[in-house]
Amino acid sequence: MKLLIQPTARGFVSRNEKGYAWNIAGKEGNELDARPMELLLSGIAGCVALDVKAILQKQRVDIKHWEIATEGKRLAEIPAAFELVILAFSFNQPASDIDKLIRAVELSATKYCSAIFSLHPSIKITVEIVNHNHIIHEFSFTNTRNS
Repeated sequence: MKLLIQPTARGFVSRNEKGYAWNIAGKEGNELDARPMELLLSGIAGCVALDVKAILQKQRVDIKHWEIATEGKRLAEIPAAFELVILAFSFNQPASDIDKLIRAVELSATKYCSAIFSLHPSIKITVEIVNHNHIIHEFSFTNTRNS
């Protein structure tokens, strides 16, 4: 994986090998551009989302509406690294799919997601799974592969 980061008048532009580009800005940058920690958080959620979708499709679960609300809580001191990442999954699936939903999310978050396992082991990951606005499962862990 390779990216090219180049300065612009507003901050930086990042391009991948396929030519797709996105703007990156710091505190003083354009409000519309992504900040580095937002991109990191998006990468974590996107990684888990892709895994969960693939696992559920293999199990022939017809995925209805779902989303992941993601929050990163940062340290007050510099570097203001994440100390907590919260992944809140929200599904609208039949009750018969609940065990599969839970298992797919657990497998992705604790076994398959490369982005999570690239994080420092001090960062706590909290996962909440909601189906039809009811919490059906919660768990927390830290990345033990990097410790």
